[in-house]
Amino acid sequence: MNKITKDFIKYLTEIKKFTRKNNVKLPSVGEKDTIDLITGDLKEKLFLDINRQGRIELKVTTQNRYRTLPIIRIDIDSPPHMNLDGTYSSRNHIHFYNAETEQNDTYNLEELEWFDTGDLSFLSVFDQFCSKFNIDINKIQGVL
Repeated sequence: MNKITKDFIKYLTEIKKFTRKNNVKLPSVGEKDTIDLITGDLKEKLFLDINRQGRIELKVTTQNRYRTLPIIRIDIDSPPHMNLDGTYSSRNHIHFYNAETEQNDTYNLEELEWFDTGDLSFLSVFDQFCSKFNIDINKIQGVL
């Protein structure tokens, strides 16, 4: 894979993305799945990975991936991560791939203006994630 640039990451996060199949069903509690996406200009294929598996408690991870590179990942009820500056994230956080450092920048969801932490249900988080990163969810069937 060629080096991913900051501009390419911006393109992948901002461009409208659509599911490649009609009537995609989201995974239920205890399941995981990958939804194939295509950019609106039909140039790039991406993946939307959803993991609702948890051994002890419900943990949800949703990530938008380009090839094998997770470019955005949101974690709910996940163990805190140590940031590059030595601080720890909260259990609810988001990772953004930073093309300049080739590492993830992690932010607590409570710190983001666009994210409503008042409802951390799977469907609410999924909807906010898709809305923010221009993933068309009209053909996706939600489950509780």
